[in-house]
Amino acid sequence: RDFEMAKSSVDLAGALLDTAIGMLYVAEHTFLSALLEPTDAAIERLARWAAHSPSTFEHKHALVLAEQARREGRCSDATRLYDDAIQLAEKNGFVHEQALAGELAAEFWLSRGRQILGMEYIRQALSAYQRWGSA
Repeated sequence: RDFEMAKSSVDLAGALLDTAIGMLYVAEHTFLSALLEPTDAAIERLARWAAHSPSTFEHKHALVLAEQARREGRCSDATRLYDDAIQLAEKNGFVHEQALAGELAAEFWLSRGRQILGMEYIRQALSAYQRWGSA
């Protein structure tokens, strides 16, 4: 993973957001940038959007909160939130984000030496990526 390249791309896209107000790009930028570097403002924005349109934003909000919990060492919160994100993305047809949530959950477990759990999340993520047509 090249987080520096991802951060650079998010920053470049952020400079263009004023030209895309009211478009899907704003929501996607908020979501992806919050995954890389969660800020209170981005998390609050996702929470507000999730309250108004849960089928579109609830899984995104849960995944960002999972990543925040992982960074802060709140393992039980991260575990619950990764699973919430996976289930909500699947329920609402966001297969690519179900796959992403599974991949991040796998990294979470593998980084803690939990190979069996990590590999199961990898299998689920790969299956979702295949259903999406990416793998």
